[in-house]
Amino acid sequence: MRKLLWAIGLVFVTGVTVTILDRAEVEPPDYCPTPGYWLHGLWKVPGHTAILVDTSNEIPREDGALAIARVDSLVRDTAVVPHLQLVSMHGLPQQGTRGVEQDDPRCVPLQGAMANWIYDTPRWVQIDFDRWMNRLEETFDELVDRPEADRSPIVEAVAALVASRDSLDSIVLVSDMLQNTPLWSHYTGLGDAQGVMAACRRIGAAGRVRAVYVYYIDRGLDIQPPNWPSPWWQRCLQGIRLEVLNGDAASP
Repeated sequence: MRKLLWAIGLVFVTGVTVTILDRAEVEPPDYCPTPGYWLHGLWKVPGHTAILVDTSNEIPREDGALAIARVDSLVRDTAVVPHLQLVSMHGLPQQGTRGVEQDDPRCVPLQGAMANWIYDTPRWVQIDFDRWMNRLEETFDELVDRPEADRSPIVEAVAALVASRDSLDSIVLVSDMLQNTPLWSHYTGLGDAQGVMAACRRIGAAGRVRAVYVYYIDRGLDIQPPNWPSPWWQRCLQGIRLEVLNGDAASP
């Protein structure tokens, strides 16, 4: 009788294990598990990294090439952008506060032995991700080629992204970081100081955004600080880790 009970228990445990593994397995090209799903009880699926390209001013070709190369390196560095982190690209909105989202956001794939847990063909997944990164570069080039805009709503765009994506936990900005809207303008030093700081607080209010990475476009303007983050941005993004991708890192 005891042997029979052991056998029934073994069959039950095996069935549950197979069911869990089958649910966790995902097939390319849709290989992003549902956010919040515990994968095999070992990893919780991470959040979302949004790449925001400031198209309000011209980005020189050389800077653009260096920026996308640095972004590519960052996305592939799973010590910074974890395995399975969702990645998407957006253009700074030229009107209003809505961003332009990449059509097919992807997750940074697991690799090696870990990949075999959920991917039938982990090498194929990596190749597919490489192809997507190439398309991401094409999207970046299209955004850089967009006409310059009268406004540069950096704060509003970031706040809108945070509000619209519950999984968003890090942001990459390719920008000169010169805010320029009626809410606040670095060009004039005028605007609604309380209003812009209220928008800044919305970025960090939920406590989800852990880091903001900036590829700093130096336009050689007198009003542009030689280094970032400036005191203004440190106040705006208080409590969030700030890092310059083409310079020194700074933490709040």
